[in-house]
Amino acid sequence: MNEEMPKLMEFLRNYSQYGFVRAASAASVLAPLFSLAGENGRLALVDAALADAAVTGRLLSAALGQPVRRVEFVSRAALLDLTGQAAARLQRNFAADAGCGFELMLWSLFGRGVWEQLDEIRLQDRLRLGLHYYLGHALKRHFLEPPLAWDSVWSSIVYYVGAILIGDEQLTERLEPLVGLLTRAIPLAEKNKETGVWLVLAA
Repeated sequence: MNEEMPKLMEFLRNYSQYGFVRAASAASVLAPLFSLAGENGRLALVDAALADAAVTGRLLSAALGQPVRRVEFVSRAALLDLTGQAAARLQRNFAADAGCGFELMLWSLFGRGVWEQLDEIRLQDRLRLGLHYYLGHALKRHFLEPPLAWDSVWSSIVYYVGAILIGDEQLTERLEPLVGLLTRAIPLAEKNKETGVWLVLAA
């Protein structure tokens, strides 16, 4: 377990509208991410061939508050392991398929509101700097490729913790299962010209 986790939990207990109870719940949800951020952490995404599209779709739909018609898994290994023309072709195909990124979708749905409320209670900078120090700088090395993966992971964590701090219980409960999914499958983008169809990163 990453030794920084108790510090983040203390931060949540001190500043959260929920106090100790919600901080304890957040600890269990964030624990896999802190383990991954540890010195021996290793990203273990679910195999694309074995991933459960129905479960992933339900979690996505709950978090976004809108229907998810279908989930299509994208193999991280396929994106990263190929070289030369084959890799370029695969990346082009993925770029053509990816429409609205997950990070942008979260921002447009509720991210802006969370950020503005954090600013009102003067916790915006504390959250941004604290999360980066306690978790982000060690976690990011696992999600550098494809770039959309880190954007999705980090925005999900920030808005989840932000929702706790501002006391938005409904949003916290919507995001909690999604954050728990991030070490196994990562929403990347809604498919271009196919509303409700999501590309999700797997192994």
